[in-house]
Amino acid sequence: MFSAGLAALLGALRLLGVEDWRCYGVVVISAPTINTLALGLYLYTPEIYPTRVRAVGSGAATAWLRVASMIGPFMIGAILPQAGLGTVFLVFGVAAVVGGAVAALFTLETRGRVLEELSP
Repeated sequence: MFSAGLAALLGALRLLGVEDWRCYGVVVISAPTINTLALGLYLYTPEIYPTRVRAVGSGAATAWLRVASMIGPFMIGAILPQAGLGTVFLVFGVAAVVGGAVAALFTLETRGRVLEELSP
């Protein structure tokens, strides 16, 4: 749900333009959405690994986060001069849509379930 909201906000930045006051309003709304999504991922990730490998699984997921954090600025640097800031927001919006679709299709519902039941 947060991925869809984030994608909509980033798409709105592309459609509305990033050169005027509307950009600030969308950014003010999207920043808490991004932070809430990240918090949820940090809470969800350990739940899907068996107890004996939970630390390794969480560490591997965090490592991928760090790799993406290194690739992101290079992507922005490659896209910005060619297509503009609006396209940068559009690319990240598409990434949010893809991430949300993958999460909707492949994640487990953990609400109300015992951890040992989720990943024995």
